[in-house]
Amino acid sequence: MDTGSLGPTRVRTTEDGQRRTDNWWGNPGVVATVAPVKILLVCDVPWVQNQVRAALSGGHEIVGVTDPYDAEEVAVAEGADLAIVDMQVGSMGGMAITRALKGAAAGVDPIVLLMDRRADAFIARRAGADAWLLKPFAAQELRSVLAAVVPVGVDR
Repeated sequence: MDTGSLGPTRVRTTEDGQRRTDNWWGNPGVVATVAPVKILLVCDVPWVQNQVRAALSGGHEIVGVTDPYDAEEVAVAEGADLAIVDMQVGSMGGMAITRALKGAAAGVDPIVLLMDRRADAFIARRAGADAWLLKPFAAQELRSVLAAVVPVGVDR
């Protein structure tokens, strides 16, 4: 499991119903409740789109964009809370998309990059991604990353 800057994490539910993220060493993270959020998915590969949608089918609104040049405009129009960006989208790379989305006009934060190679973590850091995952990934890995990066108390 590789969740980039967050380190390998897991999400568990405490006795009082709160969601808690722990890293794989067993050190507890912050208590985080992940309310349904609006997610901008920038990806042109059908199997990756399906994998993300299946993993996040629990109430999140997912707005898909297949043309990377439309990502910033859609992010502003839809008011996305966070973005999941494939590193290889069309003729525009994930690094450029991440920088555009973090820009003043779109202001999307946090951003999770989906990578093909572990070596791309360097590029993800330079682009300003908040977290990243290697493809293919388990549904629980994606949910764990979102639980760690989504601000507590996001209210739509």
